[in-house]
Amino acid sequence: MEVAKASMYPTLSIFGGLNTRYSNAQKLIARHFEQVNVPFGTVNINGIDYNVMTKMNQPTAFDKNSYFRQLSNNFSQNLGIGLSIPIFNGSAARTNWQKAKLNVEAQQLMKELDIKTLKQDIYQAYTNVLASLEKFNAAKTATDLAQKTYDFSRKRFDVGLLNSIDLITNQNNLFRSKINMLSAQYDYVFKMKLLEFYKGLGLKL
Repeated sequence: MEVAKASMYPTLSIFGGLNTRYSNAQKLIARHFEQVNVPFGTVNINGIDYNVMTKMNQPTAFDKNSYFRQLSNNFSQNLGIGLSIPIFNGSAARTNWQKAKLNVEAQQLMKELDIKTLKQDIYQAYTNVLASLEKFNAAKTATDLAQKTYDFSRKRFDVGLLNSIDLITNQNNLFRSKINMLSAQYDYVFKMKLLEFYKGLGLKL
């Protein structure tokens, strides 16, 4: 958002550079010059053409234009300051800034919503733990009762006071109670681990 806001203000920039060049074609450089007369036209006087001469410096001696000499002779530098004022794009920059503000507000709302959702999930997980614990305790009580019933019926069967069908029925009730208790126990452990995860304790086996 601050970056979008900054685009509405003038921008001051400083730039600079160094430059040089080398040409493989410039192998020689003039070292000494001599003035010579060079014709550059003619005039006609009484039917006779006369050359018109001019003086010109003509190189007579040369030095080798080496690589490092060219780099030194062609070296240049520049330094400048630039100022950019957002006049024509000011409305677009302001619009982008307002959009950035709206995006930040939307993200904050999403964060608050996520926090509320997380709290609801934690409360629900806690409620589920309590319910599963009650279910496990009830299943354990039922299993203890089924175990006592089976033990008593077994004693009665051993002395001939109970038939085999009733004994098998009590035995099946005990097995069913144990299965229900194990299921309730695993359900309680799972929901407790989930609650611990929400509390930031991680998943520990």
